[in-house]
Amino acid sequence: MCLTGPNGERFQVRGAGERLEVDVDPAALSLGVLSRLPSRGTRRRWLLAAQPALRRAGVSVEIRMNGRPVAFYGWQSKPTFLARVLGLGPVEVRLSQLLSAWLRRLPAHADQ
Repeated sequence: MCLTGPNGERFQVRGAGERLEVDVDPAALSLGVLSRLPSRGTRRRWLLAAQPALRRAGVSVEIRMNGRPVAFYGWQSKPTFLARVLGLGPVEVRLSQLLSAWLRRLPAHADQ
């Protein structure tokens, strides 16, 4: 399934057994995205509140960029330092994978 965000961002959503995979277009991510979201405290509360529902459903969510897993959110996930800084509460953000996928979206510069 493909979802379109309020600013035209595209998100591919697939079910893979007990895991939902959400593929995010790296071009849609910027620091400005966070400014359009609720406050850090509100984001954290919402994510913590949804964890019991994920447990009851037996579902976890894997966020992917360019096919690479960059974050994990489920009833058993533990926040990483970056997730705490961004107000993403219990999300496990994989910094090296996130940076690699995000940097790949930048155009290559030819040496001059």
